[in-house]
Amino acid sequence: MRSYRRNSPEAAARIVAWTMLADATETDAEAAACAALPAALGLTADGWNDVVRGLCEDLLATRAPDWDCAVRPDPATFIALLDELDDPSLRRRVLSMCRAIAAADGRLCDRERMAVETASRAWQAVDDARPAG
Repeated sequence: MRSYRRNSPEAAARIVAWTMLADATETDAEAAACAALPAALGLTADGWNDVVRGLCEDLLATRAPDWDCAVRPDPATFIALLDELDDPSLRRRVLSMCRAIAAADGRLCDRERMAVETASRAWQAVDDARPAG
């Protein structure tokens, strides 16, 4: 997987994009829900497309030649990507976007649920371990 700068718009977008791709399809409802994402993440439409394309290339190159297998969230890889975000506010925004994308088509498949739950658990565990300040 290519790496992005910590807490960058690209690192955040990749997590949302993987959630979007997790069900191996993109419906019109998901596409509509994605329309506002680039600006919300601080990216242009071309920047968002570059992240999605890069993620697809990385998944196919490192996971499996079969698309359905490639988009299955591998917990270790997905957690490594989640670790690129450590800003609590950005994490909350990204998690909210992931939930919205996963629910956009009116059904939540197991892989979408796994992506959202993995992010929620990983980030909650880190936040819980931080000293109160």
